[in-house]
Amino acid sequence: MKLIFEKPVIIMPDDVCVLLKPESNSVRIIGSGTPQ
Repeated sequence: MKLIFEKPVIIMPDDVCVLLKPESNSVRIIGSGTPQ
């Protein structure tokens, strides 16, 4: 599992994306059961 801080927000089907307000950044948690 790894964390990616990114902007703009790209939500992949197998990822968990958490929006951080009011910074409008996102934390995407990679590795929710899918090999990368």
